[in-house]
Amino acid sequence: MTAKTWTDIKLPVPDWINIWVEGIQQSFPEVNQRMTLVIDLARTNLKYGGGPFGAAVFNKQTGELIAPGVNWVISGKSSLLHAEVMALTLAERSLDGYELASHGVFELVTSTPST
Repeated sequence: MTAKTWTDIKLPVPDWINIWVEGIQQSFPEVNQRMTLVIDLARTNLKYGGGPFGAAVFNKQTGELIAPGVNWVISGKSSLLHAEVMALTLAERSLDGYELASHGVFELVTSTPST
């Protein structure tokens, strides 16, 4: 029997997402602003071939965007690439830790485009 081996998991981030983030404000103090942002993120993701979902992690007190996430399951060929999981993973990477609560109080906002 041949032994199986595995390598590190690398999750793709859509190329357009960093450009999108550069074009937006970085603080969203109101909840409705946060929801509007993730709806726009979901709509933009559809244009680039991703699924119809967007999510983002915000600092709950300041409204600062910590990390966006989009549904990239099919394009990225991984069931891990749901918008919420991507946003949480990128937030952990941004804050250099796996325990977000040790860095403050955060809010995960998620949506699909309205019709």
